[in-house]
Amino acid sequence: CACLVGSEMCIRDRNKNFLRIINLIEELGSEKKTPITIQQYQDIINKSSNLWMSNGVDEAFRFIRSYFNFID
Repeated sequence: CACLVGSEMCIRDRNKNFLRIINLIEELGSEKKTPITIQQYQDIINKSSNLWMSNGVDEAFRFIRSYFNFID
């Protein structure tokens, strides 16, 4: 693994974290009465990925949960 000590950017963990983000988006999106659009999914993925890269995966998860709390 090409890791920096303590980094969430470990090559091995990168795919795992990205899949966790996608799974959370799919899970929360499927619970909504009104389906969200593909564009909305893309926007959520882009925003959460940027947050993950700059502030860590927990910040991305907070954003995703708060986003879905605001739609129906």
